[in-house]
Amino acid sequence: PAPLHDLLCETGALMTTSANHPGKPTATSLQSAIDYFGDAVDFYADAGNVSDRLPSTIIGFNATGGIIVIRDGAVKIS
Repeated sequence: PAPLHDLLCETGALMTTSANHPGKPTATSLQSAIDYFGDAVDFYADAGNVSDRLPSTIIGFNATGGIIVIRDGAVKIS
């Protein structure tokens, strides 16, 4: 994971969409992500097969510091 760590040190936190095209199943392995996106993606991080995991929860913050849930996922926000 050193290349990913190095990237995050340069950019700070990143928020991305799911690894799939709209309406298609989410990629659950490095190979399925490459099959979807090929050379259109500059950097892939291999987390192994993740088919048994819920998608991540994505949150943001509004102007007053309140939490905005962008996508419900594995971590429930109440």
